[in-house]
Order: sequence, then C-alpha cells, then structure tokens
Amino acid sequence: MTGEKDSKTRFNGEKIKEARELRRMDITELSYRTGISRQSISNYENGGYTPKPDNMSLLSDVLKVKWSFFTQPSKSTDEPIYFRSLSAATKIARVSAMRTLDMMEEIVGAIQNFTDLPKLNIPEFDIKNPELLTHDQIEECAMACRKLWELGLEPIEDLIAEMESAGILVYTSEIDSDSLDAFSRWGNDGKPYVHLCSNKHCAVRTRFDAAHELGHILLHKNVKKSDLRYQKYFKDFEEQANYFASVFLMPEKTFLNDITRVTLSHLLRLKPKWRVSVGAMIKRCAHLELIDSEGEKYLWISRRKKWGKTEPLDNDLETIPQEEPLWIKEAIKIMIEEQYGTASEILSYLHYDNDLIAQFLNLDILRANVERGDTSDLIRRNIRESIKGGAHSNIIKFKVA
Repeated sequence: MTGEKDSKTRFNGEKIKEARELRRMDITELSYRTGISRQSISNYENGGYTPKPDNMSLLSDVLKVKWSFFTQPSKSTDEPIYFRSLSAATKIARVSAMRTLDMMEEIVGAIQNFTDLPKLNIPEFDIKNPELLTHDQIEECAMACRKLWELGLEPIEDLIAEMESAGILVYTSEIDSDSLDAFSRWGNDGKPYVHLCSNKHCAVRTRFDAAHELGHILLHKNVKKSDLRYQKYFKDFEEQANYFASVFLMPEKTFLNDITRVTLSHLLRLKPKWRVSVGAMIKRCAHLELIDSEGEKYLWISRRKKWGKTEPLDNDLETIPQEEPLWIKEAIKIMIEEQYGTASEILSYLHYDNDLIAQFLNLDILRANVERGDTSDLIRRNIRESIKGGAHSNIIKFKVA
C-alpha cells in the first residue's frame, strides 16, 4: 500500500478531495491521471495514510496545487451560497463553484498582504425574516442602494464597476452548466463574493446576473444555510433577487417615461439604453401593471416565436458592451508594476499552482512581470485611489413582521 500510517504528520487528506472538486475530478479520474490506486487515494482522503513524496508530487502536479496546499485546514463555512438551481444535474458544477470561491478568498487574502481593497460600502438592511419581504420593501432597498452609490435613476453605465468600487469582490470564470449563470456568498473573511459566468458572452445576461446576486447580498445576509433546503424558501429568495434586479436596473419613474407602448419592437429599441433583455423589460412592465397577465403571456409567446432563445443584440458586444470585473486583476498588475511585490512574492502566499491562478484570473502578468495591461489610465487611476479605502457601510433598518 502506498504511504504509511502517521498520526503526527500535518498532511490533511481532506484537501485532496477539495482539490479534486475544484478540478471536477472523481477518484477514478485522479487515479487514472496519477497512476495511484483508487484505494490509496481514498485512504489518503480519509486521513489514514500520508502519501510518500513521489505520490505527493503526482497529486500536486495533476491537481495543480502546491505541496503546502495539503497541509492547510479544511475549508468550511456556515454562510449559504446562492445558486439558481439545486438539481442533482448541477451538483458537480456547484461543488466546483464553491471551491473557486475558496480559491478567490485566498487570492484576496494574498493581495491584502500588500495593499487594501476598497472598504465595503453597501447599505445593510436589518431583515430578520427575509421570506416575508414584500415587493415594496425590496424596492425601498434597491432605491436605498442607488442613493448610497449616487446613481440617480438613469440607466447604470457599468454595474460591475459600481459593485467593485463598493467593495464587492466580483470575478468571472467558465461554468459548464446552463443553470448556473452566477452565484454569490459572504466569505469567511466577511466580504461578499460574486461569481459571474465568463463563457455566456451576453452582456445583458451578465448585467442582470450581477444585479440578481447584488440582491442576494443585500436582502439575504441573515438567511441560514439550512433555509435553502426548503424548496419554497429557495424559490422565494430567487424571486426576491430577480425582483430586486428588475427594480434596481429599471427604476419605475425613469423607466416608465420611456415606455410609450409595450410591444416587442419598442422594447427592443430601448434595449441598448437600459442594457437589459426584452424579456426583463416584459417582466418589469408586468410589475408596473402596464400589461395584464394575458398581455404578458402574449408577449412571451410572440418573443419565443420571433426570436427563439436568443434576442437581437444579445451577442452584439459593440452595441451593448460586456461588463468585466477589473479590481482584482488590476490590483495585482498595479502592485507588480509599482513594485509592491513581484509576482513570485504575491503568489508565494497562495497554495495553488501559479499557472492555475493565472488561468483562473486570465492574468498573464503572473507568468511574466514585464507584461503591461491595456486598461485605460482613468480606470487605473480610479483603482489606485479606491485601493486606499472607501466609505464605511451605512445601516438601514427594516422591520419585517
């Protein structure tokens, strides 16, 4: 049998499972790719045996983690993570997603060894029973956030940039599931994290996803992990986040001014201005009682017959640009370029393989310090200023029966 029983070692076998889940591997695939028997890997994970150096190297290479990864404490959190689907079909993707959040927390922790990220600047609502939230209360929360961020009531130019400036940590990576466009969680470090899908290539979809996750962060901080096991609560929280996104992106007063008639052609003309889908505008018109249930049903049927699953302008990134998170990547670039630390020094705080981190962040500067980004001077200047710190959070209390 590979390895030897050792109760004194600092090796933590559960970390093999965590790395497998991040890489979406089961024990059989890991066994095939390393040449280590399934029984041995199982024994390692259960904590009965420690791999010998040769096998440790194989596990490290295949799983793309450093040896030090296997000596770290196991990751766990009591904070709920908000997914769009809890079906069995999405389980592997969901587990992998949780591990990417763990990795992102570690990356953020490494950055903070060198500099500060923006302070959290979001309204905190004292919502003790979120399942009882009304639409009026959700609208009040959305408008309070717009007011705090000084957004007015016009369409938001770049929602992701606003979220990042407020200290919300947004990042993207590919998600191999149509049911998991985005997800979010309050991290163990007390910061809110939002993961957006990078392979859908639809600007309005990404934007609504970001607003939906912002809704979860603001409305559902007091939700317990166990609450999401109840299908009714899960559906209620999803509907609330959707309603928040709709109200936040399309405030009643200004959106109503643009609605001269509720037709597909008119809503399509408004799409570049509001940067939301025609489908989202149909729902908002229904919320505002501009159309009744029959009118809404007719528009959905007509939309499906006319366009299918993809609306016009969905993939036209020149007309509606794709919003991208910049803070984490640009913070690392600025730290390296201004000699806060070298890439090696920054990465030395991480327990993941350097190439995995560079691939995950889509950041080649971690491979070569000489590379410069093409981010505009204005964005980089704003990042430098915001890294020094932002406003403190405001607390707005709601009493919900």
